[in-house]
Amino acid sequence: MQEYETSQDKVALFAYAEELGLKLDSRLGVRRIKECINDHLNPGQKKEKKVRKLVKIMIHKTTESTGSSDVQVSVNGNVFLIKRGIEVEVPDYVVGVLKNAVKTEYAFVSENEDLESNDVLSYPFSVL
Repeated sequence: MQEYETSQDKVALFAYAEELGLKLDSRLGVRRIKECINDHLNPGQKKEKKVRKLVKIMIHKTTESTGSSDVQVSVNGNVFLIKRGIEVEVPDYVVGVLKNAVKTEYAFVSENEDLESNDVLSYPFSVL
């Protein structure tokens, strides 16, 4: 099989797939088309799956109105619904998403009669 590198070669990849008898969705990207062709040409080949490190965490309950609701985290189409207040194991990249989920809270400072802002975690959690 020839090596196609750019999306402009998508037409050529579709033509090659048709020659192989594959019917592919026209919305597929070049990388996915290549994967389908490779799977067709090498049916017994095992795909290497990335092993993700699991991390034990606990998302804490808070006093806010949604403070006891489950937390939904979505990464590249993988959706995790995490219960608060219990230990759960999640892939390490979920921890990164939770660390980046911050909100700004404001408090009135009486000494200088000004608002002070603090960035805090939207979903306070602990790594166990």
